[in-house]
This record gives sequence, C-alpha cells and structure tokens, in this order.
Amino acid sequence: HEVWGGADAQLLANVRFLAGYRRAALLGLGAGVEAISRAGTVVTIAGAEAALSGAGVVDPRPVVLGLVWSGRLRADLQRPLTGETELEVLW
Repeated sequence: HEVWGGADAQLLANVRFLAGYRRAALLGLGAGVEAISRAGTVVTIAGAEAALSGAGVVDPRPVVLGLVWSGRLRADLQRPLTGETELEVLW
C-alpha cells in the first residue's frame, strides 16, 4: 500500500507544456529525426533547432518539442525547459 502525494511541480508543468506537441502527424517529425541525429548524441534545444533550420525546417521548435514528447529525445523534465536544456538522442 502506497499513498501518492503528487509529483514535482516543475515536472508536471513541463509535461503539460509538452503535451501541446503530441500530435506527430501535424508536426512533420520525420524530417527532424535525421537532421538532429547528425548533430550528435547530446545536443541542446537550441542546437537541435539550429540543425533543423539548416535542414530546411521553417519552424523547428515544434518539431524539437514533439520529439521530446514522443520520447525520441530525452530531457531532464525536473528543470525548466530552455534553449540550453540538454537533449539526449535516443534513436
């Protein structure tokens, strides 16, 4: 028997925010996978956006956040998400 008292407020805020990017069909995530994987196994949000911009993606932020939501990129959700947040490439 365990009583759950809730989760970390920052974690919940990040999950709520990322949930806005859960519709992969609307974001065109396929284009982002290869461009970010060429950037390395650990990148920042800003670095991933730059890699996508270089690959011709007009609006890279929704693609990056959609990849975080889908689990293809991993971020520490215990901290606020910023351009300097490190992302681990999982594919």
